[in-house]
Amino acid sequence: MSAHAQTGLLVISALLAGVTAGCGGDEPKAASKTPSPSTASPSAPTYAEAQLKSALLPPQDIGKKLRDQRTMPQGLSEQSVPTCPDSPVKVAEPQWSSIRHLADTSSPYGTHYAQFAAVYGDAAAAQREFDKIRTAARECPAKGNVESKKLSNNRIRLGYGYTWSMREESIEGWRLVRSSFKKTAKAAGKSNTLSFAMDYGIRGNALIASLYWERLPPGDSGDPISKYATDILTKQLQKIG
Repeated sequence: MSAHAQTGLLVISALLAGVTAGCGGDEPKAASKTPSPSTASPSAPTYAEAQLKSALLPPQDIGKKLRDQRTMPQGLSEQSVPTCPDSPVKVAEPQWSSIRHLADTSSPYGTHYAQFAAVYGDAAAAQREFDKIRTAARECPAKGNVESKKLSNNRIRLGYGYTWSMREESIEGWRLVRSSFKKTAKAAGKSNTLSFAMDYGIRGNALIASLYWERLPPGDSGDPISKYATDILTKQLQKIG
């Protein structure tokens, strides 16, 4: 975790299990235009480190059984945020940052929530990072497959198929890119699908993204996960202001 001068802010909150630049998957991408960079509102507030730190939701406001985890979701670090599968976006070093991963490990269907928060020098600096993330999210294939991969400590990440969708909207004065990501592991078993809500937003010198995910019971759509993720995101944005 880095700590520097106050001013500027980037927040990224999330839920995620596995997501380096360039989007993963084997689905050919449809030709798309790179979105023109957004323009930060001149009347948007300027956030300070202390304001952001004090506004982060405590675990009990997110879920009853959530506990801090030592490991971070793949792709989430003090200088990167996950987007489409195996394709985190590297962001410029902020003046201050904080990352965390909370989880309910009491059940196979427990909630996971991950968050990245950072302070940048000004709104323009935060806007450049938001535009990177926005472009990456727009370019993710709508569906595809990721092959199995050997990880450290003799672990193996199972291959999986996925679907991805995104939309843009605003909540509490924040402009947002909101993505839904569902992955199904290529392995035997009935409960091998994870559903993610992945949100990214900006207001003034602050940028926010959130990842919230759960394992789906057989036959479930994942809609309740999306709704609950929206409730948490709204609560967090209201507290930041």
